[in-house]
Order: sequence, then C-alpha cells, then structure tokens
Amino acid sequence: MRLETRFTAVDRMPVEIICRQASSVREAPETRSLFSGDLVHDHIIILNEARQIVFHSPGFAALTVGGADRDFMGLRLGEALGCFNARRCPGGCGLSESCPDCGALKAILAALSGRRDARECRLLRINGCGTEMVDLLVTTTPFDHRGESFCICSVSDLRSEKRHRAIESTFIKQLLESVGGLESLMKLLEVEAPTGMRGDLRLAATAFREIVDQVQVYRDLSAAERGELAVTPAPVDAGGL
Repeated sequence: MRLETRFTAVDRMPVEIICRQASSVREAPETRSLFSGDLVHDHIIILNEARQIVFHSPGFAALTVGGADRDFMGLRLGEALGCFNARRCPGGCGLSESCPDCGALKAILAALSGRRDARECRLLRINGCGTEMVDLLVTTTPFDHRGESFCICSVSDLRSEKRHRAIESTFIKQLLESVGGLESLMKLLEVEAPTGMRGDLRLAATAFREIVDQVQVYRDLSAAERGELAVTPAPVDAGGL
C-alpha cells in the first residue's frame, strides 16, 4: 500500500528483500567496523530506500524502548525508537501530520538523495513509566552498495547535554544577577560612605564588575563553540587598530 506524505510516497519493501539487503550490507567492508572497537556501542543504523532498517549496531538497542529483546529489521527509525506519532499513524513513521517537521526524517531523506546531513530531533515516546521527550542528533551519510542506495544513520542522545546546558544557563543567569546587584550596591554605598571607606567600596565594585565580565566572556565562548553566538556586524576603522 502506498501512503502519501508532504515529502514522498513510500512503499515498504517485503521481508525477503529486507533479509537480502541485510545479508549483503552486513558483509560490506564499510560496515564491518561497526561490529568492533569503539563503534560497537554507538547508535548506528543503515536504512534502505524505503527508510527501513536493514542493519543496526549492537549499541543501537540501548537507545530504544525494549532494548536488545526487540527485532528492528524492517522498521523505520521512529518505530524503532517508539515515537508517539509513528505509533498513532496507521502508516507508521514518516506519515503523520507532524512528520514533515521531523529533523530525523529530513536528514534521512537528504542522505537518500545523496547529501550528508545532520539535524536535531525531539520526539515524544511511550515507555514503561508513561511518556518522555527524547532529544536526538541524527547524522546521515549516503551509502551506495551493489547498485542500491542506503543511508548510514548515527543517532546521538542529547538529553544529558541539553540538561547540562539548561542548568548552566540558569546558573550563569543567577550569578550575573547576584554579582551585578552587588556591584550596584557597592556603588550606592560609596556615595554615602565616609571618605575613608570609599576607596575600598570602589575596589569592591570594580572586582564585582570584573567577575561579571569574565562570566559573560565564558558564556559567549560557550555559545560560540556550539555555533549559537549571535553576531552583530559593525563598521570598524582598520586604520585605528
């Protein structure tokens, strides 16, 4: 049965083709490294042109609901991960009203069109305790094998990183507010303080200002490393440098 999406019309491949592709891909030199070394714990899958899984690294099961006891062959990524939209839609992953906005689907389709891509994806899924939001980074690479097009898909769990960023952002905001408030307090006290204390209060205000500046530099450097620093173009007189 063919089901239409805003992206593409997709037919699922039958089991016999999935098995043939799985056997062929498993023997490819490009995939043998996925069974050994540091990559054995990575979350890597290979998808065929119908976006169905024909290979997954041993570590991929750790990212799913149900883990190693499940058979992922022939499933699509959202179905393997337990995505709520994939479960509620009769056609499965890629066919719900929300799927056109899915970063994972966009990255997969890009690779199947011959382009490498990397996108973030947030999905809601049902686990044994209820529902949970999962933040992922999906990196895809085109892979042609024996005349067929595949997609190598690496899935990274961003939940810990996102949680760290949120905590860090809250801490920096509160620190800047507290230290900035102390700087303002020192300046106010300096105006009313006896002459002999004004120098010390001025030094304290300067020290608090230096702390604020250093924290802001750290915040900007962290944002720059993540590619999130907003750039504000401004004219510069090169002769004055």
